[in-house]
Amino acid sequence: MVQPLMDGQKDMLVREARLQADACRRLDAWARPVYSLFAVGALLAWWTFQGTGPDWAGTLGVILMAVFGVASVVFKVGTAHAKRNVRRILHAVGVDLDVMGRRVTTTETGGQR
Repeated sequence: MVQPLMDGQKDMLVREARLQADACRRLDAWARPVYSLFAVGALLAWWTFQGTGPDWAGTLGVILMAVFGVASVVFKVGTAHAKRNVRRILHAVGVDLDVMGRRVTTTETGGQR
């Protein structure tokens, strides 16, 4: 049986969800330059492999793609998990993000919150 949450617990969970959502927005802001540097690396590598660019540009491009490709995956997976965690926390409190301002009742969720 699921224990109902007390008001203090709900406030704590909502605060935690807000902090995680803010952290997620900050990560998204850092992800944009990471994606851009990956694209710059791809352009440098392509330029060199077409035969018109210098060798150093190809080497730098491959290094940029490797480093920022891994960083891009880490950012994407991390923010996806963080957003899912925020959604789960708010669902536990009874907030449905799909229908703003509407509270989820236990009868709608089959007795579970």
